[in-house]
Amino acid sequence: MEGEMLGVEEVVILVAKIVKAEEGQTETEVALEEEMKATQEEMVTVEIKVTAEMKVIKQMKAVMKVKRSLFSNFLGDRLVKRAEEVLSTINPLKDALSNFGADKQGKSFISSAMDSAEGIITNKFPKDKPNSFVTGLEGHYTLAKKLTIGTAENKQTFQSGTRLYWAVRWDYDPVKGPHVNAMFSGKPGTCKFAYNLDKSKFLEGDEGGKKAMLDIAQDLNKQCKYSMAKNMGKDKPEWDTTEEQAMEDLKNHFKTVGDGPCT
Repeated sequence: MEGEMLGVEEVVILVAKIVKAEEGQTETEVALEEEMKATQEEMVTVEIKVTAEMKVIKQMKAVMKVKRSLFSNFLGDRLVKRAEEVLSTINPLKDALSNFGADKQGKSFISSAMDSAEGIITNKFPKDKPNSFVTGLEGHYTLAKKLTIGTAENKQTFQSGTRLYWAVRWDYDPVKGPHVNAMFSGKPGTCKFAYNLDKSKFLEGDEGGKKAMLDIAQDLNKQCKYSMAKNMGKDKPEWDTTEEQAMEDLKNHFKTVGDGPCT
């Protein structure tokens, strides 16, 4: 009824309802605040993880960029600087070995370079007759002075102290005929040469220099006591002497030719 006053008991019940309603609202607000706080913390954690992952990805991209650059330089060096320089000469082996240079008194480094030989090279082709004959030597030689060899794209300058990989070997193909392949590789690049045996050195009727190449191969085998008949087609060469002695004999042969007269 309008204007009618509530009894004490009714007032108590009403107040209790109001308090309960306020407490319920407060609990809901607290719950919402805690949920929002947890969400914010989770977002911060995710952001930190994403930032860290982006940093890793950025570092990986930088590494890949460097690797691509190095590979590009490596490939470029192989494709451009290793362009083979082809020359015709009456003494291919001597001219190939002359790339080792000489000291200030004019004494060649061929002898000391040959002492750095680490292995004998044998033929790989034809595929059904590998190791039929000895072709050359390879090794690593530490330069005693700055060395500049080659021309144009094949030109390289190696500084004193450079550990130079070298390989000098006889080879044959129908276009070049008998020739000596020479490779010198170290910082900053690689030089490759093919010294073709001048056709004036071919015997009459020796089409393409095949007979000349056979004579050269037989002489190399003889120098280090290597049997063509015993080794033809074998996976690994066998020596009539020790491999160490065979290498010494071939090194001495290369020294004799390298420091000998032009013939």
